[in-house]
Amino acid sequence: MRLLLALVLGAALVAAAVGMIAYRALVAPELPRLDGAKVLVLVADRYNHQEYSYVVDALRKQGAHVVVASFKLETVNSYDGGSVKPDITFEQVKLDEYHAIYVPGGYAPEKLAESELVLDLVREARRRGLVVAAICHGPLVLAKAGVIGGVRVTGYSAVLDELSKAGGVLVAEKAVRDGNVVTGTDPSALPQFTKLFAEALAEKLGGR
Repeated sequence: MRLLLALVLGAALVAAAVGMIAYRALVAPELPRLDGAKVLVLVADRYNHQEYSYVVDALRKQGAHVVVASFKLETVNSYDGGSVKPDITFEQVKLDEYHAIYVPGGYAPEKLAESELVLDLVREARRRGLVVAAICHGPLVLAKAGVIGGVRVTGYSAVLDELSKAGGVLVAEKAVRDGNVVTGTDPSALPQFTKLFAEALAEKLGGR
C-alpha cells in the first residue's frame, strides 16, 4: 500500500509541475454532443478558475447547460485571478434537475468539505446515479462525503491520503473514470479529465 501511495504521489507531483502551463495551451479533445445535459458546479472562495473555466467552457460548447452554485449569490473570487457569479445557492439546488455535478480544485474544496449541506448534495448525487466529477483538490469533497469506497480515483498529491482513508483505490493516472465518478490530478489533466467527464455525461444522457 505504501509503495502504491508513493507511486501515485510521485506521478501527481510530476503532473503538478507540468500543470503550471496555461490551460489555453492544452490541446482540446474531441467531445460528444451534450445537448439537454444540465451540470451543477460547486464553487466557493479561492476556487481554481482555470479548472472551472476549461471544463465549463468545453461542456457549454457541446450543448450542456451549466449552473453554478455557492454558499451565497455574491461574486466568488478564485485564487488565480478569476471570478464567477453564482446562479443559485446550495440551499436552492434540486438535484432531480441535473445529470452531473462538478467540483473544481483550488483551496475552495477544503471549505466545501466542511459543509454538511454540500456533503449531503454529493451523497444524494451519488445515490441518484449522477455523474460526479472532481479535479485537483476537488476529490477531497468526495472523500469527506464518503462516496468513493472501492472506487478508482486520483487527485492532487496533497489529498491522496484522504482519498485512501476514504476507501478510494488510488490510480497513478492524470485522469480516471470509474463508472459515474471522474477524477483528475491538476490542470495538466484537464483535456483527459474533460473527455472522460463528457463521455460519462453523454452515457448518462443516453440512459436518462
